Amino acid sequence: MTLWNKLDENGKAMREGRSKVEEDIDSPEIRKAFKTDMSFWLKDWLKKQQKLDAKKATASAAKSGAVAAAGAAPVQATP
Repeated sequence: MTLWNKLDENGKAMREGRSKVEEDIDSPEIRKAFKTDMSFWLKDWLKKQQKLDAKKATASAAKSGAVAAAGAAPVQATP
C-alpha cells in the first residue's frame, strides 16, 4: 500500500488530498524501488559506521600511545 499526497499551489502536501493505492509487492517496479532505497540507506549507514569506527580507533591509538609514552620514561644510567 502506498499513500500519495496531492500538493497545493505552494508545493506542500494537502492532508485532505491523500489517496491510498494498493500495489503488488512482488512486482518488478516495487522490488526495484525497494532495492534502490535499501542500498542507498544502508550505504549511508555503513559510511557513518565506518567513520565512527575510525574515530574510535584513532582515539584508542592516541590513548594507548600516551600510556605507552608515559610508561616508557627515560631511564638515566648511574655512573
